[in-house]
Amino acid sequence: MVADKFREVGFTDVVVTGSGRTRLAMGSWPHAEKSANIPDEIKEIHEIGQIEV
Repeated sequence: MVADKFREVGFTDVVVTGSGRTRLAMGSWPHAEKSANIPDEIKEIHEIGQIEV
């Protein structure tokens, strides 16, 4: 499942829309000082905003 791939690398609050080969996933990256290896199934990641806590 697409959402599971995002959660495996550390994303939270993951929401996936679309069907078939075209999906859009959005989630939060709560690890400011951490990076992760992105699975081949995930083709692009774009930052769309940051919430200061």
